[in-house]
Amino acid sequence: MGRVLLKNVKKYLFIPYENGVADQIIQIRSKSKEVFSFYYPIASNHISGWGRIELPSYLEGETVEVVSEQDKMVEAVYTRERSYGKEERHQVEPWVHFHIPYGKILEIKSFFQDEKENWHMHLLEDFSMGSKNNEGILREYKSKDLYYWEEGMRKNQELRAIGDTENLPLVGDVTNFFSAADKNGEIYGFALSKQFCLRDSPVKNVLSIPVNLKENKIYPMKKLENLRVWRRDWYLKKIEKEFYFECRFRIRPGEWPGIIIEEKARTLEDIRAGVIEVELEVLVGMEEEILIELSGLQWKWSALTQELRCKDYVMPATVKDGRLLLHFFCDHIVQEGFSDSGKGMLVTYPEIIKEIIHDIQNDEIENIQNPTFQLRYYSEPYIKIQTKGNTASIVAMHVYALRRPDYSQGNVELLENITVGERIYQCSHFTVYENAIDDMVYGSPKSWVLDRGTRVLSPIRAIEDFQWANTPWGDMTRIADREEMWRFRGYEDFPQLETGIPTVDAAYNLAVDILQRNLDEAYAMPGNEGLLNAGLLQGKGEGFGVWVRDTCHNAFRIANFLIPDRIRKSLVYVTERGFNNGCDSAAMPPIAIWDYYRATSDKSILYETYSELFKFIEKADSIYDKEKGLIRAEHSAAQDAFPEIHNGGYSLSPQIYYAHMYFDMANICDEIQKAPEKSMVFRQKGEAILSNIKRQYWNEEKSCFTSGPRGSEAYEKGIWEATGAEACVWPRFHVADSRQRREFLQTIKTQRNALNDFGLNWYPFEKGKNHFWNTCWVSWTEGIAVAANHEGDIALLRKLIFQQVRNVVVNKTFHEAVDYTTGKAWRWPGLTWHASAFLGYFVFGLLGISYEKEGLTISPCIPQEFSHMKLCNLRYREAVFEIEIEGSGNQFDMYVDDSKTDYIDAAIKGRHRVTLCQKNQ
Repeated sequence: MGRVLLKNVKKYLFIPYENGVADQIIQIRSKSKEVFSFYYPIASNHISGWGRIELPSYLEGETVEVVSEQDKMVEAVYTRERSYGKEERHQVEPWVHFHIPYGKILEIKSFFQDEKENWHMHLLEDFSMGSKNNEGILREYKSKDLYYWEEGMRKNQELRAIGDTENLPLVGDVTNFFSAADKNGEIYGFALSKQFCLRDSPVKNVLSIPVNLKENKIYPMKKLENLRVWRRDWYLKKIEKEFYFECRFRIRPGEWPGIIIEEKARTLEDIRAGVIEVELEVLVGMEEEILIELSGLQWKWSALTQELRCKDYVMPATVKDGRLLLHFFCDHIVQEGFSDSGKGMLVTYPEIIKEIIHDIQNDEIENIQNPTFQLRYYSEPYIKIQTKGNTASIVAMHVYALRRPDYSQGNVELLENITVGERIYQCSHFTVYENAIDDMVYGSPKSWVLDRGTRVLSPIRAIEDFQWANTPWGDMTRIADREEMWRFRGYEDFPQLETGIPTVDAAYNLAVDILQRNLDEAYAMPGNEGLLNAGLLQGKGEGFGVWVRDTCHNAFRIANFLIPDRIRKSLVYVTERGFNNGCDSAAMPPIAIWDYYRATSDKSILYETYSELFKFIEKADSIYDKEKGLIRAEHSAAQDAFPEIHNGGYSLSPQIYYAHMYFDMANICDEIQKAPEKSMVFRQKGEAILSNIKRQYWNEEKSCFTSGPRGSEAYEKGIWEATGAEACVWPRFHVADSRQRREFLQTIKTQRNALNDFGLNWYPFEKGKNHFWNTCWVSWTEGIAVAANHEGDIALLRKLIFQQVRNVVVNKTFHEAVDYTTGKAWRWPGLTWHASAFLGYFVFGLLGISYEKEGLTISPCIPQEFSHMKLCNLRYREAVFEIEIEGSGNQFDMYVDDSKTDYIDAAIKGRHRVTLCQKNQ
């Protein structure tokens, strides 16, 4: 008999087990003489792993004696308050198949969805991994999405009958099936697997992935797509006896902007997968059999029987029009296969999974020539397709890497004592808390903000591509950071934001980080060192290059004011060269250069770029229609893929930018006293275009500036798009008066398909979907935020801010596009003009900073959440400001070092405190 005395017992008891030993009766005896007994395969000679037992509450804090039948390793038993032990989880325990961490599921007692659309599951669990079953403990789990489950409260448990389990819709290593309907009548369910033995793991069985039942057919639940993190695609590939793909490879920049996929290098930079999903469509040809091997487990399809076999199980897999459609989930030691016939199979195969043993041999180094120099590891998942002949082809195959439904073990432990803070903002699709975001679109787990906004914990949410999509404009979604945790590197030249809301501060820090990384030489293309990239498409070694339009937008949207010393080189560069496309690009350099001068009073840049700017003027002159007083423009600003025929050839947003290009070029000429006669012509053209915009594009009936002038389809139907809307209402461009601005903002807020929880739809009137139509681009909303400030529309300003707090925190970056319908981000990561626009929300939207070469004004418009906001270390010419808000609303007095003022002169020097105090109402 073995005994150990434990004092001050904690909630959880951890007890060692050994594979293959007989179960023993273990007793836990308290001073009150109560005895808690159970069967358990306690370790005798070797510890295979540790089991966890949640002790009865009456034992917590007591001194207890743990007794085993024989003198086993009972003295190794320990207790702790936290639910995890000192051991690491087994490397090949299932990820996407739910299982309890220790022991086995005996029975599913209840499964249902409540009135708040939360799913509940009650399981009878046995913490022992031995062959004998204990009485079991009833435990509740809750989920919003059926793949991420959290342990619920065990008090007042409501048990509801579960669906029919007699006819199993999944065949294979399953014992029973349970199902329930959601609020819409959709049926979802799980199968419980048979018990298995995974060496050195306490997991004994699993639930299947959640499936959807329709008309006696089953399909993997669509929400499982939220677990996808990367994909590889093959199309129209002939199977020459064998096709093979291992889910480990590496990528590097190719000929810009391409990506080269290479063989694995066995380094941390390799792209890997732990769990995969495979969608496969095969043209079977004349093959009698097709063998599909996934990580060692073989699935064999027979043309004769039209069945798919794995181990001793079969299911129908019927060919239609010569094509076989299959869908697999390969989860370490569990696989599931689904056929187009609506059938499914679950198979466990722990006996097949073996460690790879690699003996290290190096003839040049003598002192490592012994058997201890050996590596043991598990291989990455792979797919092998074999045929006897050469008549079969892959029509289409998509291989997805899947993430865990929860965070990795270390991060789960990190979050164990962290609770959700105060709710700050809520809409129907997401909730922003002070330290977390709960997103119904991307699903669980929550995204967490730690250390006052300097760390963000969020899984990969977008699906990364490594091949260009089959579209004319080059679609590819990339991931810049593949880790769960993002860490802020510091501010460098940027001011620090302190709102008292870590989630908002983290969003600001992420935007700063995007700009800083795009300035980092590690991401620069050759010859672009020290310049601002447009984005992080290809990652280190080659970013996305320096674009004329993107650089200029970044400059006048934020960089000229916040980091003039960092953006100056890029501005000079794009006047000479830089990637240039789109009908509006030529307008941008004079606007950005003049704005730089307004922010800095650095006249040298005007002289340095003056001669180069004339080529942009020549481009503008070549498309200027003197008769109409407008610029010929088939596209709206920044849209370079589709002609917008309803604009009548004179799209609105380029008109605004070219008008101000002419104004700003005239200002440059006047400031450095050059070409006065040209200055006059430039100003006249600018005035002509601006006048015609006001006269021909405002539609009084529709309360908007339309995308095309009077006589166009856009004008007649009241069609507008985001770049034109933003430029019209942005006070800096002097298009809309205050009444028009208010009315257009109201139109934006109420127009169908224009503004939802995810952002502003760039093209609200277009039906298709691509990276322009039915997408949200952050960059085209900064001016709308500034307009909301001017008109005191606090609710709109607040909505814009929290939309993008959600977007950037959950994704840990700004991707180029957010799908207006689904709310999911996609395409290229680390977009600088999105980051710049988001920073502009705070500097020009909330604070209402406006600058000219003589100085600046501050006119805040502050939602209640930001009533104590601070912007620290804001550099302005030769001064540094600490700006602090005291109050909310849009009526404030400004104090500079306790002296009330309405204006800050550009000549100010040194460090100063600027306080914005809410006026007494």
